[in-house]
Amino acid sequence: ELGFPAGQVGLLVRLPHSPRLPSESLTLDFTATTGTQSLAFFQISIYFDPAVLAYAEGSGLRSSLYTINAQVTNGVPSRLDIIGVAIDSRSSSIVGEGVPMLSAQFTLMP
Repeated sequence: ELGFPAGQVGLLVRLPHSPRLPSESLTLDFTATTGTQSLAFFQISIYFDPAVLAYAEGSGLRSSLYTINAQVTNGVPSRLDIIGVAIDSRSSSIVGEGVPMLSAQFTLMP
């Protein structure tokens, strides 16, 4: 897990713990702790080496609470820019600890 100390506001990314083989998928799960503030909007940039990972365009992003838009900028490193807007900005689901933001899927290159 990459993130912040417990009890503080911030972003947490969960990475797989087991080894992955070429051509297997890899999912990054993003959650947030917002304190008393709503997470109505977010922007994330993920940098990755295209020789190691390929973003699964079209089906690579999932979220039940946010409308997600993404754009990939190819290069070394490549960059995946993600913008999320809450489907219901008044929902209590986007406030507090462990707010599920999105899952991003990549494939390991052979």
